[in-house]
Amino acid sequence: MDSFKPCLINDSANVRETIRTIEVGKKGIAVIVDLKGRLQGVATDGDVRRGLLAGVKLKDPVTAIMNRKPTKAE
Repeated sequence: MDSFKPCLINDSANVRETIRTIEVGKKGIAVIVDLKGRLQGVATDGDVRRGLLAGVKLKDPVTAIMNRKPTKAE
């Protein structure tokens, strides 16, 4: 999981911050967590593109584009 630390972003982040996290993390994904570190969802570069095409703005919250029910390994 340590390799995903650069991909973590708080659920209060906006779309612009999410794009930056996806770029810095170099995995094509941002893992969205709450203040306690619990998984809230994920956002991929594809989610960002689809959101922007649908009219989501860069200042809008990441919750506008994130997948709230990602498939996860236990």
